[in-house]
Amino acid sequence: MKTLSRRSLLALGATAPLAARCSALQQDTFDRNAMLGAIADNVLVPLAAEVDATQRALATAATAFATEPTRETLAAGRAAWRSARVPLARAQAFSAGPFESLGLRSIIDWYPSSGAAIERLLAATTPISATDLEIVGANQRGMPAIEYLLFAADEAATLAACTMGADAARRRALVRSAAELSSQRATQFSAAWSRATGDYAGELERAGRGSAAFATTRAAVDLLVNQLINALETALMRFSVPLGASSGGTPQPDRAESPFSDNSIADARARLEGVDAVYLGRLGARSGIGLRDLVLARISGFDPIVRARADDAFAAIDRIPTTLRVAVVQHAALVQAAADAIREWRRAVQTDISAALGVTVTFTDGDGD
Repeated sequence: MKTLSRRSLLALGATAPLAARCSALQQDTFDRNAMLGAIADNVLVPLAAEVDATQRALATAATAFATEPTRETLAAGRAAWRSARVPLARAQAFSAGPFESLGLRSIIDWYPSSGAAIERLLAATTPISATDLEIVGANQRGMPAIEYLLFAADEAATLAACTMGADAARRRALVRSAAELSSQRATQFSAAWSRATGDYAGELERAGRGSAAFATTRAAVDLLVNQLINALETALMRFSVPLGASSGGTPQPDRAESPFSDNSIADARARLEGVDAVYLGRLGARSGIGLRDLVLARISGFDPIVRARADDAFAAIDRIPTTLRVAVVQHAALVQAAADAIREWRRAVQTDISAALGVTVTFTDGDGD
């Protein structure tokens, strides 16, 4: 972890006058532990269960394809892969706790993808099973590997490679084994959050009241807010890097997330939906106390700012007319507008919300601003 830059600290300091303009700081009796428990039960536990269910479905579809590669099983595998992306991206609104300890990022969802690394694994003679994939590079397994094998070529070429190619058997084995390993880890992830098994949800709710994971309630709230900031930063980078942020302004279309399936924009939107769900305390039909309620209890005037920034970001993403790989070249201004809108949303959380709640802000090395 690294502390905020001087620029970010100055931004935090500049929040105080804005707080005075929006609303006086209110002395609240808000039950933060109830909020943490509600967010766990209404958002994070259901998301973990969805990750598990969709990864299981993907493993079933991948096995069917590996057993009998046909147009139908390929289509089903591709559809299952896309479906599994949604809860996985949303769940990364809180990528600490079980997500981190179980290594879901490296096992299931490593970025960036690398077709070259996957081809090296296919060209090798080492066994390919779910167990064997535990020790290969993170960019040779998980959803990136499945994506590459199912989407990197058109339907006819994919089927030919998996049935008649010299490495056809290894391709089928990798599709099946990568999905199997991902499903195993997703099941552990869901169990870790569940109140009936690992009960990380309870650890979060009991912060400062006997929780082994959180010595104080403030530590849990700090982590929750920092996780939202990190998720927004990650979403920002998924646009700024393909735009050329790390290449002197030269677009890098192949650095898009999910480049072979062109699912990049949907990935980014889902990640932002996860942030919104935690803030609102609402996921689908489930709703309850969210972080928003604590903000309203402290400085109510900040909530409209955050909501406006969120709406702007979703609207900007929805205006991108084509895939991200094409858009960074042909519609760069629209992609930049989406990145800018996400940046403003992140700043609203990083400065306004953090100041309102007295949160200590820290970053991972993903800071791309």
